[in-house]
Amino acid sequence: IQGIDDITGKIYRLYNAAFGRFPDYQGLKYWINNNNSGRDTFRATASSFILSKEYMNKYGKDLSNKDYVNRLYNNILNRPADTSGFNYWFNQIDRGYENRSELLMGFSESLENKAIFSTETSIS
Repeated sequence: IQGIDDITGKIYRLYNAAFGRFPDYQGLKYWINNNNSGRDTFRATASSFILSKEYMNKYGKDLSNKDYVNRLYNNILNRPADTSGFNYWFNQIDRGYENRSELLMGFSESLENKAIFSTETSIS
């Protein structure tokens, strides 16, 4: 992992956000190479992750937007949603400003999740 804001750090966090686990070496390498080569973008990677069986097992199928936002808080930030944060994210998805993969990216790249990443990896 090259740095917190490098694509390597972003893909690492996305894995953890989407699947609730550290990335496996081969998968991490694959997605980093795809992003570095321009074959995929970070957005395309997030969209691919939410279509996977592993993601569906972690988040569930056919969740309401309300339940999805609550799962993002619990699965990524390891805490319940605060009222203002929940209202913001719920509004974003419920009004169609952002879709589920965009919310996943938002949580994955949040300052709070980056702080968790730095604590886990000692990378800042």
